[in-house]
Amino acid sequence: MSDFESLEARVKVLEGHNRSLRWTVILTLALSLLGLMWGRVWPRNGVIEARSFVVSDANGEIHGTFGLDEGGVGLNLHDARGRWRAGMVVDNTGRPALFLFDTVSQPVVTLNLQRGGAPMLRMRTPDDAATLQVNLGDGARQGLFLTRAADTVGLAPPR
Repeated sequence: MSDFESLEARVKVLEGHNRSLRWTVILTLALSLLGLMWGRVWPRNGVIEARSFVVSDANGEIHGTFGLDEGGVGLNLHDARGRWRAGMVVDNTGRPALFLFDTVSQPVVTLNLQRGGAPMLRMRTPDDAATLQVNLGDGARQGLFLTRAADTVGLAPPR
């Protein structure tokens, strides 16, 4: 065997090793990336943390949000046109509230706790012609009140 043939055989062996090393490196990088992505998608403790979550359709239109801001934490649901239709909020003082909105995003039903912890239910017509309000507990005018224009009819417990 001549020196040239010996050199050619050695180069072929080195090229084979180079190819297998290249595939080993590529496979190692691919598996490492998959491992990192798996850790991000599926955390060990099963908890996904965020300040807010947004639900949107295929066109990017927002239909709901769940998040935390300077006012508290809330869940907001929107209609197909992006208008606020329902909401649930817990403000920074810990008071919960539930809202239902009309077709122009104005609240027509509100159920919440007042500062003293007493519940209040308020319902109004979309045109604001009539309001029904129920107040319970201390610190507020207690009773059931129906308001139409400037007239209010109330049913209040005796003091």
